[in-house]
Amino acid sequence: MKKDSKNQRKIGGKTKNQKKPEDETRINITTIVDVAHSLIPIIEKKLVEVKWKNVFLQLFFKNKLLKISTFVIACVLFFYVESQDLVESNFSIPLDMKITNDLTVANEVPSNITVYLRGAKNSLFALDVNKMHAEIVIQEDNHGEYKYRPVLKNIPEDIKILRISPQNIDITLSSVQRKLLNIEPELVGVPHPDYYLVRYSISPRRLWVTGPNEILDDTTSLKTEPISIEGQRSNKEIKVKLNRSTHPLINVDAKREFSIFLYLRSRFLKERYTENLEIKASLENQDLYIENRDLLVVTNLEYELLSEYAENFEPQEEFSFYLNTSEITGPGEYQLPVVFEKIRKARVKTYSPVTLPIVVRSLTAGDKQPVLQGSSNPSSPK
Repeated sequence: MKKDSKNQRKIGGKTKNQKKPEDETRINITTIVDVAHSLIPIIEKKLVEVKWKNVFLQLFFKNKLLKISTFVIACVLFFYVESQDLVESNFSIPLDMKITNDLTVANEVPSNITVYLRGAKNSLFALDVNKMHAEIVIQEDNHGEYKYRPVLKNIPEDIKILRISPQNIDITLSSVQRKLLNIEPELVGVPHPDYYLVRYSISPRRLWVTGPNEILDDTTSLKTEPISIEGQRSNKEIKVKLNRSTHPLINVDAKREFSIFLYLRSRFLKERYTENLEIKASLENQDLYIENRDLLVVTNLEYELLSEYAENFEPQEEFSFYLNTSEITGPGEYQLPVVFEKIRKARVKTYSPVTLPIVVRSLTAGDKQPVLQGSSNPSSPK
């Protein structure tokens, strides 16, 4: 009976000594870790004993020819596959027009168009953009408005044309007219403030041109390229060309030069005044006086006068000369510069005397032996 009961316990349930699956897994992991720890010192010892220099030498230099050949073949294959990749790119190319009949284009047409291409990378890189262009051939007999699609030239066969922009070009055809137009200089800026432009001459003054009827009917002159006269002080001769941007549809010689001569004149007239002008001089100290006042005059005055004031200008009324006596403190002889007050109407150039000796006396001390004093530096009048 005891034996049966023991068997029943084994069949019906777990015995006390039976282990769970989780415990067995934990034991296995612990065993693996312990084995790894025991192997680490052995591996480290072996790595130290290995002669790495020989390993690397064998790796790089054993069968050198085979390895170099393999590397070269791999590079060639890489660049070949890379070059065969299809890529897209766009280019700006010139647009040429050919007109077979006696007509001309009366509207502005783009000088370049954009072409979008697809092809192998090496083929696109090898394209000579300078040889590619687009072309429109006009064979119409009557004037009017037309639409043309540019034809691409010198595009290799292995390059695919995706699209062009613009796809169509609007062109207005007109009869050709020949007309004689005046040439006008395009002057920019102003001369120096002391000068003004009197006139200009241009040679040739007129030019025969051709162009569409619609444009030449309303055109009487052509402008030159801009000519700067900023700060100009003298006459000047200039060679210029026409400004094509103002009338691009009028046919002219782009290399034709025009000679322009600018005549400038000074705003000032050179004048001379030979009569005496008084030199003003006053002393702050009322006990002092200037003994030689008869010498206080200016002669031989040369000046430049603005031309607009020439008719009513009176030098004796407009010019003021004076001595700066602020540093005179007592009797004596002084050498003082003669100065003048600037005016807008005229500019003083030369005069005499430039400096003047004066003798200063005292009213209270009587005549004393003059003492030579240094000359003073005058200040501008207030």
